[in-house]
Amino acid sequence: MTTYNHEKYIAEAINSVLNQSFTNFELIIVNDGSTDRTDEIIKSFNNKRITYIYQENQGTSAAVNRAILASQGKYIAFFSGDDVCNFNRLDQQFQYVSSHQYQIIFSGFEVIDDDSTIIHDEKIENWFLTDNQQRSDIINNFFFRGNCLNAITSFVKRDYLLDVGLFNPCSIQAQDFDIWIKLIKKYDFLIISDKLVKYRIRNNNNNLSSFVNDVRRDFEIYQIYRSIFDDMPYNLFKKSFSQKLKKFDFQDGLEYELEKAFMYLNHSWNLIKIIGCEKLFTLLQDTQALEVANKVYDFGLPQLYSLTKEIDFTNSLLLQNLERENQHIYANLQEVKDELGDLQNQIQAMESSKFWKMKKAWTRCKDLFQKTKPSF
Repeated sequence: MTTYNHEKYIAEAINSVLNQSFTNFELIIVNDGSTDRTDEIIKSFNNKRITYIYQENQGTSAAVNRAILASQGKYIAFFSGDDVCNFNRLDQQFQYVSSHQYQIIFSGFEVIDDDSTIIHDEKIENWFLTDNQQRSDIINNFFFRGNCLNAITSFVKRDYLLDVGLFNPCSIQAQDFDIWIKLIKKYDFLIISDKLVKYRIRNNNNNLSSFVNDVRRDFEIYQIYRSIFDDMPYNLFKKSFSQKLKKFDFQDGLEYELEKAFMYLNHSWNLIKIIGCEKLFTLLQDTQALEVANKVYDFGLPQLYSLTKEIDFTNSLLLQNLERENQHIYANLQEVKDELGDLQNQIQAMESSKFWKMKKAWTRCKDLFQKTKPSF
């Protein structure tokens, strides 16, 4: 369990683990430099299964890596200090890894609010995968949709985490996505639909995954996608993206590298398409790769030039269009301002005319008459 300023939730989170029906576990809590009462509340628990580690604030990745390295068990169940485990979470997940070949398990979850009331958030519930899929389908989802597995539901063999190098300490938004990609290139995942965890959505966008951190998240995702196909087995890539390949029977080697570059261009997000352009820009500098691209894919330097002209890398075309729209809006506002000025002049002219002066005098006389009129 990693925690940071969770004084309102940490006791509920800890109790939900200590009260598990499965009892043979250790609870390692890493407090990542909380400045509220989180430290005091954790220390109030007197239970030999708890190992408590305090560290200066370094981010979630550093905290979870420290917890993994401090652990003694065969499996790791990830959890956060503001979420809640159902009483049978560990029991069910341990049964799955004991009776199946899968050593990486994800489960369904419920969404709760600040007061631990179950709520329905269709956007969140529909985003995460909660039904089992083949490894190739999960990879396809990872590439085209992004991180669609909820980290706090995960149950992973410890050796697997050590094998892929733990979490990236420089990442704080997408570190779980990064490690899922590393793991799925080597191991199978099992997703069970049982709702074993309660995932808290906090008020005022206080979740780390909140939209207020989108800029940092996009930067980290860009870094992940740049190497998303690195070390991916040839056959796994072919199966994962069979519907999007330029040539289904492509060969390993240069054709595979070109297919990877072309795959980026299938993405809906320009940020990801840029990576494909960058890879083609590098690949086609090699005469042998350029020959293969021309011969097998009918793609050469002219096609690359067209591609880099069409994809708006820096959003310069968007900015130009916005500038033109702003100029158009400003011109329209100026026209409206001029028309209002004309109308105001016309009104002033009318008010100064003999007719309007007589009408105003008549109106004043009428008002005076109404005020002095006897009430009997």
